[in-house]
Amino acid sequence: MRAAIGIVVTYFLTMIVYGLIYGLNFLWPLSVIGLSIVTYGVFWWDKRKAQNNEWRTPEKTLQTLSVLGGWPGALLAQWHIRHKNRKMSFQAVFWLMVVLNLVISAKLFMPAWSGWLGDVELPSIEEIQKSL
Repeated sequence: MRAAIGIVVTYFLTMIVYGLIYGLNFLWPLSVIGLSIVTYGVFWWDKRKAQNNEWRTPEKTLQTLSVLGGWPGALLAQWHIRHKNRKMSFQAVFWLMVVLNLVISAKLFMPAWSGWLGDVELPSIEEIQKSL
């Protein structure tokens, strides 16, 4: 429970520190906040559908929202509404999407700190979706 909040807070504090030191493109934090709210809502919606034995949101959609930047909302939803937090296959892919998002974010928005990535070629969204 506290770990989820700690991870999300650390992520946003890293954005703030980077922004204070190097300047920050506000598109990044605003998109993360917006996508996190949307992703949390989709997890909540899927949980309600699961409880009512209705049509569900595909896991591919949940994972795509996470890799696009909504993973903080997904992580908080998993903790708060206890949805998809025990399914190991989902968790393995989810954490892979988090790492992939962090690499993409560092490459796109944190050039001063992403030198260790070198010339890593970023996958296209189509390649990411195929792997799900």
